[in-house]
Amino acid sequence: MAIAEADIEREQDVEELRRIALAQHAQIQQLIRQLQRKCDTLSFYTGNKDELQQTLALIEGLTKQADQLAEKAKKVGVPKPPKKPAEGSGPTPQPRLPHLPERFELDTADRVCPSCGGGPSR
Repeated sequence: MAIAEADIEREQDVEELRRIALAQHAQIQQLIRQLQRKCDTLSFYTGNKDELQQTLALIEGLTKQADQLAEKAKKVGVPKPPKKPAEGSGPTPQPRLPHLPERFELDTADRVCPSCGGGPSR
């Protein structure tokens, strides 16, 4: 339970202050342990300076090699791999659906073009 700083200053009970101090001490110890774990993790990832520089040099060398290979591939004209056909698009066969032909007739008024007033060309 955290007590506001102003409440601690007004608190008169010595035992309550002792409990607050012990709780804060425990919280500080927990934070110190968390900080130590974070520092250990950080030092694990950074390693020593020589290892870090060697790793960095290796990465730079591999990057240069990859760039050189890409330039050579462009010059040689390596064909690009063919594109995969798109999956999941287009009509899907529906063999179980019945095919029922239907003929729809328009009303006489709907057979006239609203723009030019022309009728059906039959």
